[in-house]
Amino acid sequence: MYPIPIEEEEKEEEFPYTLFIMLILLLSFLSGRFGGIEYPIVLAILLFFFIKYPREIKRGIDKFRNLKIESGGGMEADLRDLFKLIVRMVITYIITFAILFIIPENFDFNSFMNGTYSPLIVSLFIGLVKNYVSGFTLAGISLIAPFEIWVKIALFTSLLIIAPYIIIETYLFVKEGLYEHEKREVRKFLIWFPIFFYLGVFFALFLLIPTFYRVMYVLFKIMKVDTVISVTSAINTIIYFALATGLLFMSTPLLAILLKFGIIEVRTLQENRLPIYLGLLLVVMFITPGGDILSNVMLFLPLVALYEGVILYGKKVKKKRV
Repeated sequence: MYPIPIEEEEKEEEFPYTLFIMLILLLSFLSGRFGGIEYPIVLAILLFFFIKYPREIKRGIDKFRNLKIESGGGMEADLRDLFKLIVRMVITYIITFAILFIIPENFDFNSFMNGTYSPLIVSLFIGLVKNYVSGFTLAGISLIAPFEIWVKIALFTSLLIIAPYIIIETYLFVKEGLYEHEKREVRKFLIWFPIFFYLGVFFALFLLIPTFYRVMYVLFKIMKVDTVISVTSAINTIIYFALATGLLFMSTPLLAILLKFGIIEVRTLQENRLPIYLGLLLVVMFITPGGDILSNVMLFLPLVALYEGVILYGKKVKKKRV
């Protein structure tokens, strides 16, 4: 008798290329965020991914098409819990926003009557903005610009304040699907999520954004253009840049958890540096508000350093397992 040949199952990719590449492609198609020399770089990276990983891209598309949510059972319960979680977060966010929105710079009740009332968060934030854009002239442009700025600053500050609460609520939701030893391990990493988030926000606020505006000021002078910018545009740039950088920095403890639980092997991170660095570069160019190389490099290099730090941590975890 001849042995019956056994068909080998297709090996699943160890690194989630499908999710990673589809995210990169999505960001790339939103090309309105790119500018200047970034366009040819984006096209080159896209071409690299299409040539290097066509099967992974097709597999990602197929998985997305075949995605189904079955009614009944645990999935519905999880969706209900998720909805309750989102509601709690939104309510907390609204309450925090309302408090910050009305707190005055000084608690003089006559200020409401004589027109000298000034919100505390707006006074502090506008002072920070003026330091960034020294040399520029801030213009309101829109009639509703003052109110719009007031609301956006309150929303941004509220999110910074409740960030630890959001992280804790997310953990409480996820922990129901974890074993006891896994819960203990995740709790060890919990404190690092807000730390890295705030580290990224402050890195953007006190280093990246000031450098960006200095570069822009020089370009304005070179082009002999009036240094007048919209105050709404300036606020939007600062808020968007700070939040995006904070979220990117927060991916560091997330990767560390995946390494700790063996979901991703350190060897995988080492062997796939090139596509990951290219993906990071694409994300950085999407985040940075202008097309200047200096801002891209200043954000890209710390992310590379954090990634290499995660690899070192992964090696340490691997040694302990052995």
